[in-house]
Amino acid sequence: MERGTGGVSFLLVLTPFLFLNSTILFGAEWVDPVAIAEQVLIDEDDSVNCVKFCPDKSGEIEQTLIGLIRDSERIQGALYLLSKRSLIDELVAAHKRGIPVDLVFDPSALSAKAIYALPKAGIPLQICVADDFTAKRFAALMHLKCLIFTGALERTIVASGSMNFTNNGLGKNQDQITFTDNPAIVEEYSGRVEQLLASSEVQVQSGVKRKPKKLKKEKNKLGKRSYHTSVRKKFLAKKVVRYVRYVKYVK
Repeated sequence: MERGTGGVSFLLVLTPFLFLNSTILFGAEWVDPVAIAEQVLIDEDDSVNCVKFCPDKSGEIEQTLIGLIRDSERIQGALYLLSKRSLIDELVAAHKRGIPVDLVFDPSALSAKAIYALPKAGIPLQICVADDFTAKRFAALMHLKCLIFTGALERTIVASGSMNFTNNGLGKNQDQITFTDNPAIVEEYSGRVEQLLASSEVQVQSGVKRKPKKLKKEKNKLGKRSYHTSVRKKFLAKKVVRYVRYVKYVK
C-alpha cells in the first residue's frame, strides 16, 4: 500500500456504517424537514395554529422553519435580527431556486457577519427607514420577528413571536414562536410587511461579498442608533447604577 492511503481506506470502510447506523450515531434518522413541518404544524382539522417555546433543544423549531422555507413559493418577512446560519443558507438556496425572498431588517441586523451571505447570493439587505424609526438618538426599533411562507404546505403560513432568528433565540433564550394559517391574521401580517418593505431602503446591494467599509457612517444616517457598542454599554451602565441606588433607597 502506498504511503498515505490508509486513512482513505478507513473512510471507505466506515462510510456505509455511518449511513446505515445514523440512529445509533446521531440519535435520530434523517428526516425530510418538509415532513417535519407538516407533522408539527398541521392539526386534525387540517389547519395551522400552534405555539412553540424556546429554548428548543430538540431542533424541532429550526427543522420546521427549514421545511417551510423549502416548500414555499414566496418568502417575505420583517426581522429584527437574523444570524442563524442554517436558516440563512436555506433562504439563499430558495433564492437560487427562483423563489422570491423579500426581507426587511432593523439596522441592528447589519452587525451580524452571517447575514452578508444574503447580498452575496443576490438578496439585498433592506433596512426599515420609516419616519417612526429615524429618531436622532435612541431610535425606535423595527422589532418584528415574522416570516410569511406563501404556498408552504399548500397554504400561507405566518411564523411570528418573541423569538429572534439567531442561535440564542432558538437555543438559549426563553422565547416563543407562533405558527398560523388563519386568513385574517395572515392578511394583517402581509399588509404590515408589505408596508415596511415599501418604506425600506436597500442598505447593501446584491452581489456584495463583505461589509462595506463605510457601514458605520451609513448606519448613522439612519438615526445614530443606540446599538453601537460603546453607546449601549454607557446606557446600560447608567441603568444599573440607577437600579442599585433605588434598591438601597427602598431598603
